[in-house]
Amino acid sequence: MHTKIRQMDKPSDSKSLPPFVHPFPHLKLVKEAFPRLLATRRIVDDGSEYFGAFLNRTSVRILIDFLNRTFRLRSCDIHIDGSFSVPCTQYYSRRCIAPCVSSLCSSATYEKAVDLVRLFAGNDRAGLRAEFRQRIDRSAAVLDFERAAGSRDILTNLETFWANPRWNVWLEDTIDTYRIESATVTLLSQRRNRTLGKTTFELPEKAPPGRAIYDLVKGIYRFHAPREIRVSLDFPERQNYAQELGQRFGREVRIKVVTDDKLTLTAARAFEVSRREAEFQNATPLAAPGEIAGRLRDVFGLPRIPKTIEAYDVAHISATVFVAAAITKSVKGGELSALRDLISRRSASGNNPPDILLVDGGPAQLNAAISALPPFILRNSRVIAAVKPEGRHSQISHFLTEAGERVEFDERDPAHKLLIVMRDEVHELANSVHRLARDMVPFYELASVLPSLDEAQRQKLLTEFGSIRKILEATEASILSSFDARTGKAALKDRANYKKDNYSRVAPLIVPIRLDESGGDAEDLRPILTP
Repeated sequence: MHTKIRQMDKPSDSKSLPPFVHPFPHLKLVKEAFPRLLATRRIVDDGSEYFGAFLNRTSVRILIDFLNRTFRLRSCDIHIDGSFSVPCTQYYSRRCIAPCVSSLCSSATYEKAVDLVRLFAGNDRAGLRAEFRQRIDRSAAVLDFERAAGSRDILTNLETFWANPRWNVWLEDTIDTYRIESATVTLLSQRRNRTLGKTTFELPEKAPPGRAIYDLVKGIYRFHAPREIRVSLDFPERQNYAQELGQRFGREVRIKVVTDDKLTLTAARAFEVSRREAEFQNATPLAAPGEIAGRLRDVFGLPRIPKTIEAYDVAHISATVFVAAAITKSVKGGELSALRDLISRRSASGNNPPDILLVDGGPAQLNAAISALPPFILRNSRVIAAVKPEGRHSQISHFLTEAGERVEFDERDPAHKLLIVMRDEVHELANSVHRLARDMVPFYELASVLPSLDEAQRQKLLTEFGSIRKILEATEASILSSFDARTGKAALKDRANYKKDNYSRVAPLIVPIRLDESGGDAEDLRPILTP
C-alpha cells in the first residue's frame, strides 16, 4: 500500500510534516516534470510520493535494479526538456526510455511508465496484470505484434519477480515487535520465522515509555502497516491508533501487548542477538567524523581541521582513450595530461577549494596535480597521493604528500580508511565511465552517419535495413522511400558526407546517474545488478 503525505498524518500543531529518517527503505517518486524513482529513508513533505517500507535490504537493492531495467524511468538529475539529439548511454543499456529525446519518448509516454511504477511499488498486482493484458490485446488488435510481445515479456518478468519469495519486500503480512530495554526500544520485523530487519532507537530523556512507543509507531507507519504490531508496554492510544491504521489501509491492523515471557522463540533469539550486537558495537565504537577530521589534520600536517576532501583518478586501456573522474574525457596527452586537465577545470570553477585533494597514483600523479593548481589553492589545500604497491593495484602501500613525506598506510586508522574508501569510489567511477565510453561507441555511429535526422528516424532506418553497413550500401531510391522528400534528401546528403569522411563523430553521451536519494540515508541501497 502507498499514499502521498496527507493532512491526517501531520501533527495537529504543525502546518507541515517534519522530516523523518525511517529505519527501513522507501521508494520516492520525486515531484518533477519527469519523475525519478529513488531509494530513501528520509521522509520529507515535499509533494513527492513515497512507497514502502520495504525489507530486507538485500532484496530491496535487487528490487531497485528490477524497477530500473523493467520500467526504465530516468536515473539522471539533469534538466530534461526533450531537446537532446541523442540519448545517453542508459537508453542503449535499456535502463531508460530517453525522455531527453522527444522523438523517442514524449511526456505522455513517460507518464504512462510512471503510472506502471506506481502500481508495482504499491503492490497492486491485479491492477498491473490488467493493464498489461489490455496493452497486449490493443497491440495485437492493430497487428503490432512486436509491441504486444514486449508487453508480454514485461508481464512475464513481473510474474517471475512476484513468484520468488526471497524478493517479497512488501510488509503487509509481517509482524512487528517492539521491546523496551533500559533506555532503548528495539523493533523486530518478521515474516513467519524469518527475521527481515531489526533496528534500535534511543528513548527520549524523561519521556514516559508508553508515550515514546506511541510516538515511535506513528512515525514508522506513515505509508505501510504490518499484519500485527506487538509492544512490550501498553499505551493509552493503542486501540484508537489500531483503528486509525485499519481505516487508512483498508484492513484490520492489530496492536497487541506481548510481554517478554510471551515472545515467540524466534523473536526472543533475535532480540538476544540484537543485544549482543549492541554490546559489541559499544565495545568497539566507530570513530566520529570529528575524530577522523582531527586525525587527518595531525597525520598530514594540515593547518586546520579539514572539512572537504576531493579525490581524482584517471582510467585508460592500452594508453589510448583517457577518462578522468569526474567526468572529464581526454583523447590525447596521456594520463597525466588528463589529470591536470580535470584538476585545472576544478580550480577554475570558482567553487571553494577542498582542504584535501587526493589523487590515485605515485609521484608523477602527485606532481601533475600540484602543477594544475594555482598558488592560492596550494596555500590552503594539501595534495596527497595514494600509492599502490607494485603489481597490486587494488591495495595501498602508503600516502605521499606534496612535501615528499611518506605516510605508511595503517588499515586500523579511521582517517586512512576514509581516504581509501574515497580512492576506491573515484577509481570505480573513472573505470565505469571509461567502459561506457568504449563499449557504447557503436551505438552512436548512426548519429555520426545521419546527424540531420532525429533519433527516431535513425532507429526506423536501422530497423528497416538491419545494419549501418546496409544503410551505407542502400540505393538512393530505398532511402528516399523511407521518409518524406525533405527528410530523405537530408539523409542522402548526410550519407554522402560520411562516405567522404566529412563528418563529426558523435561521442557516447554519459551522464551522472543515481538511484538512491542524495542525503536520503540510503547509500547502502545502491542496486544489485541482476540478469
